[in-house]
Amino acid sequence: MTVLLGFAAVAIDTSASRRDQQVLRNAADAAALAVALDCARAVPVNPDAVPAKVCPATAATASSATATQMVSDNAGTGTGTSVTTTLSGRKVSVTVSAEASRPIPIGPGTVSVTSTAEWTPATVGYAASYPLAISYCRYLQLPAAAPAHLAAEPNGLWLLPARQEITPTAWSANDSCNGPNGSGSLVLPSSAMTPTDAGAQCGSSSAQDRNVTGQSFQPVAFTARTCVASSQYGDVTSWPWGGYQIVVPVYDRVAGDQYHVWDYLGFRVMGTTADGGLWGFSTGKARTQATAVPSSVRLTT
Repeated sequence: MTVLLGFAAVAIDTSASRRDQQVLRNAADAAALAVALDCARAVPVNPDAVPAKVCPATAATASSATATQMVSDNAGTGTGTSVTTTLSGRKVSVTVSAEASRPIPIGPGTVSVTSTAEWTPATVGYAASYPLAISYCRYLQLPAAAPAHLAAEPNGLWLLPARQEITPTAWSANDSCNGPNGSGSLVLPSSAMTPTDAGAQCGSSSAQDRNVTGQSFQPVAFTARTCVASSQYGDVTSWPWGGYQIVVPVYDRVAGDQYHVWDYLGFRVMGTTADGGLWGFSTGKARTQATAVPSSVRLTT
């Protein structure tokens, strides 16, 4: 009987400790998410700015108070309760420790849990009328160009820039270049096709500093790619030389089928190639057709 009572005491104490741990876990999760959301909301949406990688000072200063309040709301603040908040880049870690409510003082006297959340700021997303992404190295090989008149005939016919192509045939090998923002040497797959938006026959959307899912851009028969019809590129503009403007995501990192969007290239499509590619000329970085993409937060541990 003594042995059985001993086991029962251990079981009761352990159960109480685990209950306390779950309560603290819920509180720590809520605190980490709240602080992460504050960080994301504190970042202004600016299409010309480099996406923020650290929590703005206003939210960072208030992070400890926010986490403590969330823990108090969800678990109370009993004797020995402590809340520690750590910010590292876009990650928020909240550690909560408290004395265990042990009916029989056998198990550990303190319960401690840590929750980590990651935030992504609101950013600018672009709707592309062609589900295509290109590497940063390829982007460097497509300098911005614009139609012009002959100097001798300022009011004469427009002369189009030299033909540029975005085709799988031109991308038979990996591209190598120096990465943006001093990120070192890159060796990237040359192109990717991204999934089309729900309900769209051809277009796709993405956002700077986020990932898009892609698959290798392979040559296809002209009739096999639904997006090669010029009517799919978008609205015809009043440009006297015709064509269609599309927005192409430019990626600088690849992990599996995830392509990290660095920025966007504007491309004036003048026609298609037999392998399902496009030809025309680059118009430089794209700063049009943009909409704000909400911030997001998620628990990681």
